[in-house]
Amino acid sequence: MRFIEDISKRKSLESQVRQAQKMEVLGRLAGGVAHDFNNMLMVLGSSTELLEHSLPKESTARLYLDQIQRTTEKAAAVTKQLLAFSRKQVLELRPMDLHRALAESEFMLPRLLGSDIVLTFHHDAEKSWILSAPANRPGGGKLGD
Repeated sequence: MRFIEDISKRKSLESQVRQAQKMEVLGRLAGGVAHDFNNMLMVLGSSTELLEHSLPKESTARLYLDQIQRTTEKAAAVTKQLLAFSRKQVLELRPMDLHRALAESEFMLPRLLGSDIVLTFHHDAEKSWILSAPANRPGGGKLGD
């Protein structure tokens, strides 16, 4: 007697289970990395605050210190997104002024790119607002608030 069985549904379910397991492992990994990274960012944030209090008000180093603080806050926002991914949370989207975000990057980007690259910003779009997961901003506010 010959017996034939269609196992395509079972194979499909097994594939879905494997994919779900991979995503769970990836989520755990992202959460672990985010927690470790967040601890390092807390050290950076605390150190910049201490340095800020020790610098004279007229020091040109304050420009660089401010950039370090803003970049640390942006990195903390990325960490928050990783944690949201690891917990399978939906990120809250809010309006954000893209012109403002670019203006805040104008100071940092030329230094990062190097002197052989010329960077020109044009803030002339009529509609510069987008929906974005908000990053923590100095003073406790959020960009776009």
